[in-house]
Amino acid sequence: MKKTVVVCITIIYAILLCACSDNTTPSSLSGMYYDTLVNIDIYGAGSDGSQICDECKKLCEHYEQLFNKNIPGSDIYNINHSEGHPVNVDHDTALMLSDTISYAGDTGGLFDPTIEPLSSLWDFHDTGRTVPSDTSISALLPLIGYHNVKVDISNDTVTLAKGTQIDPGAAGKGFIADRIGDYLLTCSITGAIINMGGDIRVIGTKPNNSLFTIGINDPFNSGGIVTSLSLSDMSVATSGIYERCFTEGGKTYHHILDPSTGYPADTDIESVTVICKNAVDADCLCTVAILYGSQRAVDLIEKTKDTEAVIILTDKTIIKTSGADRFIVR
Repeated sequence: MKKTVVVCITIIYAILLCACSDNTTPSSLSGMYYDTLVNIDIYGAGSDGSQICDECKKLCEHYEQLFNKNIPGSDIYNINHSEGHPVNVDHDTALMLSDTISYAGDTGGLFDPTIEPLSSLWDFHDTGRTVPSDTSISALLPLIGYHNVKVDISNDTVTLAKGTQIDPGAAGKGFIADRIGDYLLTCSITGAIINMGGDIRVIGTKPNNSLFTIGINDPFNSGGIVTSLSLSDMSVATSGIYERCFTEGGKTYHHILDPSTGYPADTDIESVTVICKNAVDADCLCTVAILYGSQRAVDLIEKTKDTEAVIILTDKTIIKTSGADRFIVR
């Protein structure tokens, strides 16, 4: 269930940049981590800005070595190559996987972190990709199932059934954004915006005490903005089906896979933006919403405390949950 927001939907955030003094110019960090572009802007840090950015960089590097499934020796790599044996992991790896499995249980396995064999088979990163055969898809379906993952948080061990593999993409970036945000909350700053390739967490306010403004791209109009959100101390994530996709035989195939069929989810949602307190929840709920379709997605968001969504349907209709208007810029 890969969800790389930076390529599915572009979220553009606008930050006041006056370049007049240290109070208005952010201390910034930018780099490639976890196979995505990370940008962090920190306001009000003064002379501590460089040191705070260095600590954020160390956190990015730390989680890169834990969650990147493509790095030999990372926790996820070790789990995926464990051949059914228990693996000792960092406590944060255990927590992230526990959160992900919780969402899997709540959705009856429709959202499932063990989608990795199918994700690799479809390989939406490959420009020469084609639709896999029914036979190859069917052969992998028995390996998919969150019940095949056992996480022991008390001992920080993960046991994965032989043949099953984990893709943490639907939660990993949000989890990292939250951990960096937690660190920044311990620092003497006035505000910050953490952008993990489109999974965004904002802290405090801009230098003029105004809120951060985040624009949601129009999936049907490259470079266009559907609406903008005004936020402080909140998180935003967006997932969509229109960019990481390909067309074959007149049919378009997108990257959000239904673990029950092995094929892209049949959904009426083109993109969905979720607004809530924690980035990991926003991250997971975006994927769940597309898998659910608009009606079930709206019902879920309305029942989830302090959570709102802006949903763009494939017919270009825009749906907002009941409390979303309070975040929308007028």
